[in-house]
Amino acid sequence: MADAPTPNLAGIEKLLPPPPLPSFEVAVVRPSKNESKEAQVQFRSIDQVTFSGSERRLISLAWDISEKTIFDAPPFSDDKVWDIDAKLPTPDTPQVPGRRPGIDFDRVRLMLQSLMAERFGLKVHTEERLGNAYTLLPGTPKMKKADPANRASCTDRVPPGEKDLRVENPMATQYMHCTNVTMDQFARELKAYSGAIVKTPVLNKSGVEGRYDLTLSFTGLHQLELLGLAQGGATPKPSMSGGDKSAGAETDPAGVPVMMQDAVAKQLGLKLVLEKRPIPALVIDHIEESPTEN
Repeated sequence: MADAPTPNLAGIEKLLPPPPLPSFEVAVVRPSKNESKEAQVQFRSIDQVTFSGSERRLISLAWDISEKTIFDAPPFSDDKVWDIDAKLPTPDTPQVPGRRPGIDFDRVRLMLQSLMAERFGLKVHTEERLGNAYTLLPGTPKMKKADPANRASCTDRVPPGEKDLRVENPMATQYMHCTNVTMDQFARELKAYSGAIVKTPVLNKSGVEGRYDLTLSFTGLHQLELLGLAQGGATPKPSMSGGDKSAGAETDPAGVPVMMQDAVAKQLGLKLVLEKRPIPALVIDHIEESPTEN
């Protein structure tokens, strides 16, 4: 079985146009008293959500991308902070009596995209631009050869009988266990398990063939920022320690920070570097300085 499907037919966009974006049932947009331009989201109930942030930060939240991959945003898109109070639509699917319905945040992001287009006149397109992104490079692999009978998968759950590295080192907040994966698959999955460190696709140039079982644990971006060890939302400073036993994780109840690149080197025997290369970018074609009236 191939790791990736064959290319789509030419002109598939015309034959099968994308469905319209979902939208909030109602939304109110107003200037915020919050001085922080960082995008924030809070669910006040199962069907009410509040967003806060500058236009550029809200775009970053809606598309789940780093601000560094947003191009051609006008200067005013980061001048003002806006609050958005929105009501989610009633689910179309029947609800199970006595069970609280869940919130599909990926769908909520799409609703925020729809709101930005409707109220701020946002128009965007995607293309490749030069930017900073992580690349997986050769090293001395320490990973275990996989049993081909197992299904290829990654999870944040600890397999039965294995130690939870987060218990040994509470600062190692991110945990990733993969079974029977290629390095291409691992590179694709790393973004989802990176604790917001990775915002662009990871390129596999390790040259490692075959399938492996692997476990990776390191400190997420939020904790690094609290410690002053991250800059710009995606570029950690060099680690002061590797987070292994010799670094004091056993004796420090709070744990020690483990940088993602250090974890990849020490736990997997590979190199993960940040380099400038073409990356998927969201390009702003148009956006209004203020939203339309409520």
